[in-house]
Amino acid sequence: MSECCTYSQDINTGQSLVAISVDSACAASLQCDIYIQREPNEEPILYRRKSHPLEKADLDRLIKRGIETIFISKSHEATYRDRMYEEVCCDETIAPAERFRVLRDINEAFFEKAFRGGKLDEVVGFSEVLGSQLTEIISRNDLVVEDLLSLMEFDNGTYTHCINVSTYCLLLATHLGISKVEELESIAAGALLHDIGKRQVQLSVLNKPGPLTDEQREHVQRHPLIGFEELSLRGDMNWRQLMIVYQHHERMDGLGYPTGISGDEIHPWARICSIADVFHALTSIRPYRFPLSVSAASVVIGGEMKTAFDSEMVKCWNTIMKTTPCFMA
Repeated sequence: MSECCTYSQDINTGQSLVAISVDSACAASLQCDIYIQREPNEEPILYRRKSHPLEKADLDRLIKRGIETIFISKSHEATYRDRMYEEVCCDETIAPAERFRVLRDINEAFFEKAFRGGKLDEVVGFSEVLGSQLTEIISRNDLVVEDLLSLMEFDNGTYTHCINVSTYCLLLATHLGISKVEELESIAAGALLHDIGKRQVQLSVLNKPGPLTDEQREHVQRHPLIGFEELSLRGDMNWRQLMIVYQHHERMDGLGYPTGISGDEIHPWARICSIADVFHALTSIRPYRFPLSVSAASVVIGGEMKTAFDSEMVKCWNTIMKTTPCFMA
């Protein structure tokens, strides 16, 4: 259960509230006023004052009552995220997959808000930090890939797509032999930003349930160029990250976009991202189709191995999938 990505308001004070998933919450980190919804779609009401801190038993009782989400003031959001990161995500006694789940959940609301309405500086800076945190968890020797992948979500949200693609990129990169931490962190951050150009595409077009018109398709296919142009004006993105953004829809046979380059003209990091991007797209809920199973998606990617994707990278990806029983069911 991930965090809700919408902000609400306290009906008494008018302050903005942000949702927190109850099963991801750590009572010790919630040192602030807590709000709950008695019924779905109702305005949140005050549940517990900061002067009466929550305990784990309180969270357990909320879950038993069927309450999956609590709310805190937006002014406390950053402090809460920092505490959760320090107390849970940095705790090496906790399984890496569980740390990944918490890291994913505590960052969802902020990422969605920053991606759609925030400044580019916010999105880039946040992606650098989250990319480093993801790398620390996913590159660990004790990571059980099956446990990690069983926690993946497959909705149509921007954050779900970006964090899943970044996670897949890290898995593929490490299995391809990339081991330098700084390179993995760059790949993770670049993958989180791979669709940054879609900030300029209307949601009504991105979420359209039927076929796009030629004009709409051309508009959507400009997002790699838009993202590249935005990010290339900055001094904090390296060339390899920019290629992830610019080339992740190019194909080895030259039939991709935005430029139609082929083969070795496509940067290796972009080739990694293209597999991760298509795999997540195939296995996720979309307005126009049902998701494919992991095995069916692997067949599709394998079938295009000689034309669309780097064949050696596809073989590596399929090896990861074949050795992950929960995904090959």
